[in-house]
Amino acid sequence: SSIVEATFKTDSTKLSILLSSDFVDFEIDGNFSLNKAIDLMVYESKTITEIITNKLAELNPLSVVNAPVIQDTVIIVVPSVVDEDIRFDYDFKFKDFDLIALLMGNEQLTIKGSGKGSFSNKAPNFSISAELDLEQLIMMEKNTTIYLSDFLADFNFTRDNRSNSFDKLFGTASISGKRFYTGSSIKSLNADIVFNQSKLLFSASANYDDMIIADGEGTIFMTPNEQQFMISNLNVNYDGIDWTNSDT
Repeated sequence: SSIVEATFKTDSTKLSILLSSDFVDFEIDGNFSLNKAIDLMVYESKTITEIITNKLAELNPLSVVNAPVIQDTVIIVVPSVVDEDIRFDYDFKFKDFDLIALLMGNEQLTIKGSGKGSFSNKAPNFSISAELDLEQLIMMEKNTTIYLSDFLADFNFTRDNRSNSFDKLFGTASISGKRFYTGSSIKSLNADIVFNQSKLLFSASANYDDMIIADGEGTIFMTPNEQQFMISNLNVNYDGIDWTNSDT
């Protein structure tokens, strides 16, 4: 069995929490109340999930045809915890996953890597960031093998707590990987996303089994009354044949 050890350290300026186990060490350090931080995380997680779910529902073409003309602006009554000044940094490091592999029925589960980030609330704005540096992931189960190496990911997200509108969200996300294998091999994987108000900018590139090499970028506009999906600078090399579309 795996035992999780929790260590708390506090002084007049900060609180430090260290959670240590066989498979991961996780450390939190900052100026915050633990109870208020938990309340805020629960509220933000629920609210952000609802905002994104509602926005994704707008991608259904029927929602534009059938929906009345509305403004994507929702001013809400928020709980008092969003007025609290809360900030902490966190970092973690993966360790031994043999027990997890046994519980999941995997022949092998190896994860080597670490991560870090921050969590901040200063009225009226909330923000969260995360960085993941995954050196290697190997998961083997019966006839299935998943292998990933040199995988980097980061995420930054900010929202205005006074509104449940997607227009009040701003964020960036990016991933890159040297190799991803699960029956087929994907190399040199890169993707970047920026969303601001109802506009999402994206770019991506990948090499699939040295047969398909592609890269492209585009923009998605999402409002309750209009949807636009545009791809530009799309380049595909399929088995030595080049295909290019500069504007779609």
